Amino acid sequence: MKHLLLASTIALLAAGTVSARTFPDLIFPNHQGSELSKSERIDVRKRVPNAMLDDLTLSQVEAIRDTLRSDDRNRGGNIRSILMR
Repeated sequence: MKHLLLASTIALLAAGTVSARTFPDLIFPNHQGSELSKSERIDVRKRVPNAMLDDLTLSQVEAIRDTLRSDDRNRGGNIRSILMR
């Protein structure tokens, strides 16, 4: 009986981990993915016309999103510095 309980607990934990990785939007509703949306890319390119937006890390994407949502006047400069990391 103990082995059955232990096996079912491990199976439930594994299923929960897989579902969190497979469906992050269901588990974390504010999760927006690891790529910029089309509108975010357009907004970045308005401010930094020659921006290379391929192969961004998750931290760069999040920093760019934060910069686009901020009230800072120097968004273009901030985005340039984020892309140089």
